[in-house]
Amino acid sequence: MLAAASIAGSFFGAKTNHGTLGALGALAMVAFLLCVGSSIWILLPHAFVFAFDGEGLLAESDHHGTISLAEAYRSAGIWIGPQLETNRREIDYLSDCLALSCLLLGTEVILWTLSLVG
Repeated sequence: MLAAASIAGSFFGAKTNHGTLGALGALAMVAFLLCVGSSIWILLPHAFVFAFDGEGLLAESDHHGTISLAEAYRSAGIWIGPQLETNRREIDYLSDCLALSCLLLGTEVILWTLSLVG
């Protein structure tokens, strides 16, 4: 997304060589900045849980009074459930940010094209 937005943003140089930026060019620049911002947000570190926390799992196991292996698996399932839900929500949010970046990129390209034609 960053590379595509930058290539589309290179139309800015072509437009400024011809004189003023205009309203469509200004809107294209706003779309460019928002696209780059949301793309960078996606690349930043986010909190995911990809491994079991032994201490948390043991505490959950002790809380439920686990005696057998089947109960230990059940306790592990109870412990990991909320972690998976948190990961799912974060991935959904990042997917929405990516969709927004794509929409902003398309908007940027259309606005630059209209700006150069007009």
